[in-house]
Amino acid sequence: MLAALLSTSCTNNSSTASGGTDTLTQNKAFVTRMETAFSGGDTAAIDSGMTAGFIDHQPGPNMPGTAAQKVNAAMRMFRSAFPDGKTEIKAITAEGNLVSVFATFSGTNSGSLMGMLAINKMVSMDFADVFRIENGKVAEHWGVMDMSPMMSAADSDKKKDKMN
Repeated sequence: MLAALLSTSCTNNSSTASGGTDTLTQNKAFVTRMETAFSGGDTAAIDSGMTAGFIDHQPGPNMPGTAAQKVNAAMRMFRSAFPDGKTEIKAITAEGNLVSVFATFSGTNSGSLMGMLAINKMVSMDFADVFRIENGKVAEHWGVMDMSPMMSAADSDKKKDKMN
């Protein structure tokens, strides 16, 4: 899951593997704001926080458009499926121009998501994101999300329906 970006970005004068303590702190703060903005549905922040050549390596639904447009579409899809969704960062680390995040996304699934019907239950899913920051913006993103809690809840509902 890609986290969205706030319109205020950090200063990162280095796109090399070296980064001073201030730059690392700024990059971590920037990524924290991105994660918050994604769960809040801030599409303007997504657009303003990515480089022109942004590359998203996270596999996702087959959507048309640029990488930034696909991120916006994925964010809208998640907001529609989880209107009350929130992200809680469990760990964040930075080295050079890379920031890694381990977090949990939680919300009530009240809308369809990638072809799965709403289960109308609270679901928490862990995810990990890695961002490459270039000149205060996201240049690349890699991410994975563990969707098994949602699938298990949906499977449990199907089994209950069969029993009734």
